[in-house]
Amino acid sequence: MLKHYDREVDLLNRHLLTQTDRIRHNAAIVLGFDSAIGDYIDDKTIDINEVEIEEECLKIIALHQPVADDLRFLTTIIKTNYNFERMGDLLENIHDLRLDADQVESDLGCEPDTFRGFFKTIERSVTDAASALEKKNGDTARSIWKTNKDIDRAAYALVDQFRTRLIREAGTPALLDGLLSIRYAKRIADNSANVAKEVLYLVTGEIVRHRRREILG
Repeated sequence: MLKHYDREVDLLNRHLLTQTDRIRHNAAIVLGFDSAIGDYIDDKTIDINEVEIEEECLKIIALHQPVADDLRFLTTIIKTNYNFERMGDLLENIHDLRLDADQVESDLGCEPDTFRGFFKTIERSVTDAASALEKKNGDTARSIWKTNKDIDRAAYALVDQFRTRLIREAGTPALLDGLLSIRYAKRIADNSANVAKEVLYLVTGEIVRHRRREILG
């Protein structure tokens, strides 16, 4: 029975790695504005994979009735799997806008790389969240959660720049799409932080949600 369990968990891990690789790939294209790395992966593929991963987790729980660390691992996968699927949906929303970052920054009249830099920060949070889960790295998870506050501040500051520009002059399609994309990107960062909290639960056995000050200091 143990061999069957180990084999099924190994399959689950490989399935999860495939999903996180897809999210990282799409994040690089959408948030890094780098279409040179390959074709964008359709979000339907990510949705299908999310359901398959959850079904595999539930099957393992039903058949093997794991306890302690094994059960904690499976429940963590179910929760983080949902957050990665949400990231996929939000990346799809941004991708559909077909943003031209250079045009957004030109219309906004901001410093070079202000808009691009914000999105690169979000891309790093996605990449780090995937890595923290794959490696069960609590230090990376804490860093993601802590950095999320900085991302919130950066998003609000960027929105203020857009607001000032739109009040002063008529909006352009690039500006309106850019403003909408910030909202989507901030939510992606929030999902990364949610993954980080679940990784901390996996590593420490403690539910850390709503305990930011206590856990991070």
